[in-house]
Amino acid sequence: MKMKEISLDERKEIELEILLYVTRLCEKNRIEYSLCGGSLIGAIRHGGFIPWDDDIDIFLTRENYKKLIDLLKDDLHYKLYAPETTENYLYGFCKLMDKRTVIYSEYDEEIGTPELGVFIDIYPVDLIPENKKEQRSFLRKLDFYLHCAYAASNTMYAYGNTKLKHWIKKIVLFPKHLICRRKGTRYWMKKTEKIASEYLGTNAKLRGSVYSRYGSKEILPRKIYENTIEVSFEGYKIKIIKQYDKFLKRVYGDYMKLPPKEKQVLPHEYDAFWRE
Repeated sequence: MKMKEISLDERKEIELEILLYVTRLCEKNRIEYSLCGGSLIGAIRHGGFIPWDDDIDIFLTRENYKKLIDLLKDDLHYKLYAPETTENYLYGFCKLMDKRTVIYSEYDEEIGTPELGVFIDIYPVDLIPENKKEQRSFLRKLDFYLHCAYAASNTMYAYGNTKLKHWIKKIVLFPKHLICRRKGTRYWMKKTEKIASEYLGTNAKLRGSVYSRYGSKEILPRKIYENTIEVSFEGYKIKIIKQYDKFLKRVYGDYMKLPPKEKQVLPHEYDAFWRE
């Protein structure tokens, strides 16, 4: 029997349901969180999803992130993919997925999320040293262990978006793969998480989402990540960081300006289905 495909609007409704579930859990347990990425821009600019966006992202300080993961790891409603709980998982952040759904993607299977369903992303925001030398050392160690985790993967060490890149990586990186796979991806991801949490409980003055693709742009004074307000997101009251304007301008520039029409496209190309 052919599975029923989930439309884009249905996907957004499911993601919103997951978000509301998480926010209720956070409120009940006094855990601060905030929308981030395109979801944060969408909340401010559109009052909800960016019309051509198809996902939801939130972030929490590492302290609150750990509390939330502890609550979600054995959740009966949703499945959690996390470096702390999932074998061969190669992201430094979590995905919380609806068990009723499935996304078939070769890339997701290789990254350690086989049969991933419709999900939201949950990012930790870590404390980062202000001293430039210390900061560079911290980020280098983090990058090293994360690359070792990828190198340990039987498929991802040679991942490339073209066949030529794939075969070049397969040849050049094979020696590193042989070394790193002895320990396994879980070992290296645990090392990565240990480094990312290195300044937890200290008086470090900066914070940043170290797994973000925007890198040092997200390294900002810690207080920016620690105070929240409520805004409307698709008709619901959802929390965002109070100094969202400073954050968004630093990361995205003029975030209120719409991108050109040719760039108003879905960032992810995948099909989702209801499980049988």
